[in-house]
This record gives sequence, structure tokens and C-alpha cells, in this order.
Amino acid sequence: MRRIRPPAGSLRRPPSPVPEIGDEYAAGRALAELARQLLHAGRTDATANEP
Repeated sequence: MRRIRPPAGSLRRPPSPVPEIGDEYAAGRALAELARQLLHAGRTDATANEP
């Protein structure tokens, strides 16, 4: 089983005068990165299991 981990420094959010917007932006970036990693892992597994 692969361990999916965020790249170094990716959990930092940009400075923002409104904390709520910065938090939402950081969460969105983290989810987008997770989606990219999951798609890559699935693609790699599917390729490895082709007949």
C-alpha cells in the first residue's frame, strides 16, 4: 500500500487579511494535491495490472 504524503511546504497558506479565506484556500490546495496523488497512484496501479 502506498503512503500518500503532502510535498514539503504545501500545507502553508498564503498570508491573507481575512483568515477564513486563507483557510479555505489552503484546504482547497491540499485537496487538489491529494486528488493529483490519488489519480497518479490509480494510473500507476492500473498500468501495472494490465494483461
